[in-house]
Amino acid sequence: EFDDTGENKLVYTDIFSEYTHMIESYIKQKLEQRFQNVSVDEVASVLMQGGNEVTSDVLDMLFSFTDFEEFKGLMLSYKREEVWV
Repeated sequence: EFDDTGENKLVYTDIFSEYTHMIESYIKQKLEQRFQNVSVDEVASVLMQGGNEVTSDVLDMLFSFTDFEEFKGLMLSYKREEVWV
């Protein structure tokens, strides 16, 4: 579905939206399982206030899940590897 042109197709938006929803649901589910007495908003607040290197790395990783260019790069990388399998 993804190709390595400079142009982004409209269908990419739907795929990216579905991917983002799946990732957010998964993260929320895991946070709720791990921190049963703490809301997801409270966990997010703690992460945002963090200030240490680990917190910064976690936030960078979480934000990368919602970055379209990162997602497109991941899909193109997967597509290239699939060709070699």
